[in-house]
Amino acid sequence: MDGNDAPIILIVDDEPVLRLLLAAELEDAGYRTLQAADGQDAIDVLRTAQPTLVLLDLGMPNLDGWGFLALYRKTTGGSLPIVVTSVDLPPAATMRLRELGVNHFLTKPIDPALLVIRIEQALAEAALPAGATF
Repeated sequence: MDGNDAPIILIVDDEPVLRLLLAAELEDAGYRTLQAADGQDAIDVLRTAQPTLVLLDLGMPNLDGWGFLALYRKTTGGSLPIVVTSVDLPPAATMRLRELGVNHFLTKPIDPALLVIRIEQALAEAALPAGATF
């Protein structure tokens, strides 16, 4: 990937060290990154930047991942692919996330190789014409 053409991943997580580690992994894989400490910070970033994908933690103070999803979908229509991260993703949560258009999940601790695979899958799906599947 050329640095200027590389997709931009917005990392939304309240843990600063984890954000830095995720950013390093993604940048090593050729992506550009932006960071936000919570859902409100992410909404603010989206007002000025145009990421290609959002890597979203569900459990955060202030505006959590669920709140971000609701606000993002309501205010923008929510067309960006989103990969959700969480310590615990029970079936009911994944079903609810799928209803909100989220199809990719990672449980913490995040495996770096799986992180890149999920990002690639989500970006590939987002590039497909409407209604197409793998």
